[in-house]
Amino acid sequence: MTQSAYNGIVIDIPTKIQAMNANLINPFIKAVSGVFATMIEQPVRLGQPVRKKDPVASHPISSVITMQGPVSGCVVVSFAEPVARALASALLDETMATLDADGIDALGEIANMIAGNAKNEFPDDTGTMSVPEVVTGKTGIAYPPNVPIISIPCETESGALIIDVARCAWPDAKTVSPGLRHAFPPGISAALSAASFWPSA
Repeated sequence: MTQSAYNGIVIDIPTKIQAMNANLINPFIKAVSGVFATMIEQPVRLGQPVRKKDPVASHPISSVITMQGPVSGCVVVSFAEPVARALASALLDETMATLDADGIDALGEIANMIAGNAKNEFPDDTGTMSVPEVVTGKTGIAYPPNVPIISIPCETESGALIIDVARCAWPDAKTVSPGLRHAFPPGISAALSAASFWPSA
């Protein structure tokens, strides 16, 4: 068992899934939390992860980050509109009643911050990360087909967002024991230890 930490919260990482959890998922949680703390001074409260049933975005505005290499797939950070407006308003230093083209551009800049911060936390041998794309609408995202999608619901003072992690390749995926316990920050259960989350051997 090893430990990782972000926002002052210590996470216990079972050794056999350390590469999957700490190195591949937590950088995005940390990056999203950091952007919210910096931009709008709001904490991000993490909910219980679930296996996404349908490959569509949960909210109408999303940042899509694609990965290629030993770890391939995508990460989608999907924002409820009030959350997107709060972030864009903070970057543009004006209150936005609706999201116009300038607001979408501002979200693109915020998506770049999230991707850049996450990339800084990634190990060097996991591959490359694309420039993020901002997608409006729930059906315009090409999730990788036939792979598990882990959804981590989050709440902020401005509203909800979800972090979706869809990976085509996981280090040592076939060696993961269904009985291993993932100990996450408060509010996240051991749901990710269920065998249904992972590719079958």
